[in-house]
Amino acid sequence: MMNASSNRTAIYIAFTIVTIWLLAFHQDLLSMAAVWQRSETFAHGYIIYPIAIWLIWRRRFLLQEANYQAAPIMAIPLFGCSLFWLAADVASVQVAAQLAAVVWLPLTLWMVLGHNFARICWFPCCYLLFAVPLGEELIPQLQLITADITVYLLGLTQIPVFREGLYISVPGGLFEVAVACSGIRYLISSIALGTLFAHLQFVSPLRQLGFVILSVLVPIVANGIRAYLIVLLAYMSDMQLATGVDHIIYGWFFFGIVMFILFWIGSFWRQAQADPPAKARKTGHYALNGKQYGILTIAALSLLLPAIYLSYIKNMTVPSYQVNSNSLGQSFEPGELSSWQPRFANADAYYQGVAANQAEIYLALYNSSRQDKELVNFNHKLFDDEIWTPEGSKIIHDQFGSYRVVRITRADSQKMDVLFWYQLSSVSSASQSRIKLQQAFDTLLARPNTGAAIVLAAPRNEHSLSELQQVRQTLLALPAIWHQ
Repeated sequence: MMNASSNRTAIYIAFTIVTIWLLAFHQDLLSMAAVWQRSETFAHGYIIYPIAIWLIWRRRFLLQEANYQAAPIMAIPLFGCSLFWLAADVASVQVAAQLAAVVWLPLTLWMVLGHNFARICWFPCCYLLFAVPLGEELIPQLQLITADITVYLLGLTQIPVFREGLYISVPGGLFEVAVACSGIRYLISSIALGTLFAHLQFVSPLRQLGFVILSVLVPIVANGIRAYLIVLLAYMSDMQLATGVDHIIYGWFFFGIVMFILFWIGSFWRQAQADPPAKARKTGHYALNGKQYGILTIAALSLLLPAIYLSYIKNMTVPSYQVNSNSLGQSFEPGELSSWQPRFANADAYYQGVAANQAEIYLALYNSSRQDKELVNFNHKLFDDEIWTPEGSKIIHDQFGSYRVVRITRADSQKMDVLFWYQLSSVSSASQSRIKLQQAFDTLLARPNTGAAIVLAAPRNEHSLSELQQVRQTLLALPAIWHQ
């Protein structure tokens, strides 16, 4: 027999799991909320959980009717999620730890309540991913796309234009496609709103996918048009309009119009879909037996085991290293850098110097990757982006590993070549993900994860890049760049 009390058991267990989730991952959830607070790009995160709760509430009677049976197979991805969280935490990849924290809840509910729960609540569970502050790594590429569209449209309208990196020059004015002009805020907001609209308005998976793709493409193109219109307005008004904070206001107004048009067009494709039931026609069943107790034990272990091991790792002594100034002094004379000054915050040791061929070195040493002392961090800067702008970037592989070459310029047409890589004891790479994975692996095995960010730079000429490459080879041939 199916009875109401057995169904209420599932509700009590679900609320218990949510409570445990809030307590276990409170630091990750609070750090996520802090990003929503300080960054307009991710301010939409505040409404993601209320929307997900509303979507589940709309289907509450379907949940009441469902029969629940645990899905033990989900223990595999659940433990994978817990291990991913552990690796992200020890590597101080905050956004990855936040992602794992968000994913843990629906995976646990799926395992405990079974496939019927997942079938009914798959969309609100997936929608929670929009709460994670992901996407900032797209900013440089979006800046380039915005600059490309702006210059193309200025050319179409026969306005004289000269582009150098992210600087766009027209008669009477110079514009920079800054981070705020990349359109990342519009893009993420558009995808979040477009995905919700597609779910509520369309039945066909193809239409849903098509509208989500439009929600990605339209804001990218629209942001390029917005930037073009701002330059055009400033040009036509002799730089009296759209050169200050007003261009941001115009941007949001323009974005609002674009989103209205997008959803208006989408309304013509709307497909009728059955509304969720207004009341439950029956009451489902959830039997709390030995198997379910075993599943709940697995859920508890997925939290306890990583937490215990994390506590062990964090209580380990952090090694103390110093830059080997004697070795570096063979090639560099310690001194101040020119105006390209990079910024790697909170390193344990720094070294700056100039070689005989005018190549400059900046080295930031991190004894161990931990919160607020991360070797790899999005906020680190290879150069002063208030003065310099990138013209191009590429990764080059050699016998030691890989390094990144960035060509930078500034408004007065000075140009420099910058060569950069991360150096661990056993790895030399420009790949942030490669370094983060290696550091996480070393930490999980209780090994030191000491590393350095090494940046070389020289005024650009026909020999500058080859000279920087030679300096890299000389550095990596040294017996030790750092020592205890």
